[in-house]
Amino acid sequence: MVDQTTGWVGGDEGRIYRTTDAAKSWECQRDTKGAQPNYSEAITSIWMLDRTVGWAVGYGGLVLATKSGDKEWTRIEIAGFGGCHWNRILFLNERSGFIAGQGLLATDDGGAHWRDIRPPDSGHKWLADMCSVGNESGVQGVYALSADGRLVEVANADHNLSSSRVTVKSVFAEG
Repeated sequence: MVDQTTGWVGGDEGRIYRTTDAAKSWECQRDTKGAQPNYSEAITSIWMLDRTVGWAVGYGGLVLATKSGDKEWTRIEIAGFGGCHWNRILFLNERSGFIAGQGLLATDDGGAHWRDIRPPDSGHKWLADMCSVGNESGVQGVYALSADGRLVEVANADHNLSSSRVTVKSVFAEG
């Protein structure tokens, strides 16, 4: 929810629904009726900056963006990642964002271009979730959790997105 009344939710076949009355009713914003059912394009995450600007990701390499907050969702093709399953999308502002799932991608141009920021020696391929950590001063870092229990620092407080800044730490205590 971007405020007390407005929010979005995704579903199977790439469908997106929006509420503007605190979930009393939902309007379909993106529907694939009439098209061949594609269950591999389930929406897994939606990130809205406000009532108009947002992104969604899902299975089958699905990445969508909107600048209207309504029925105009545009597919973004990411070369080399067409069949990937994405679990989470997160943006810090209108330009800087991340996608986690079968890879770790970053953008600094609002999602027009994405780059792989996984270090080659990271030892994980699947990122289950991602979050930002901060306070009233702003975002202090972005972290992703891998399926094998590693915490990946995606960006630091300076929003440095360089893969050399990504570190991998074990989340689970050993022994």
